Amino acid sequence: MRKNSFAKASHHELELKFDLTTDDMDVKLLRRRFLSTLSKDFTLDKVYTITSPDVYYRQGKNVLRFRADPKKVAGELTVKLRTSKQSIANRVEVDLHLSKKTTDDDVRAFLAATGWGVELAIDKTSTIVHIGSTRLFPGQKRSPPTILAFYVVNLVSEPGVVRAFLEVELDKDHLTDLRGAEKHLRNWHRYFLNAFPNFPREPVGKSLYELYTGKTYQMAREK
Repeated sequence: MRKNSFAKASHHELELKFDLTTDDMDVKLLRRRFLSTLSKDFTLDKVYTITSPDVYYRQGKNVLRFRADPKKVAGELTVKLRTSKQSIANRVEVDLHLSKKTTDDDVRAFLAATGWGVELAIDKTSTIVHIGSTRLFPGQKRSPPTILAFYVVNLVSEPGVVRAFLEVELDKDHLTDLRGAEKHLRNWHRYFLNAFPNFPREPVGKSLYELYTGKTYQMAREK
């Protein structure tokens, strides 16, 4: 691995995740409030809902995620690494977008043949909102384009075990560097604290993989 292997902003995931799960939560109501509030306060560039099966594979200390395309067009392989032991606000994330000729069965066979084993399988239904550069509070710099996702996670091995999350991610397709990124994320957290009663005061310090398995992604190290 050469020096500065992860220097590109496009190889980082800059996000905050919030756990909205409660014993009596109404997922449909939460989703409606999420969309209604955002549409009042911002111009929504794009809104869509997608359900994707996410399967996490492990080989030794290495973990990757296979996200099959629900439209059976092309899937995606992703590797994530931590840059902090406490926070997941800035992680290394490298995606490999598979070709349309590569079937889900091809991916599963390839991973099995090269020694990867399934560790976790979840179904994730996400309502995703794209918002362009915007000023969240008077007198502050504009936030870069941002992707907000309200999603519900079902554990495949335990049907009916449902959790809900809100994720704020700076759109890495529009980032040129990482400076100021975490400040923009904190401003988004402040917005949601103001917009929604009882919104979590602290983000989740773990990824979905870590929450469900109790294990931790490796730390990114430059060599």
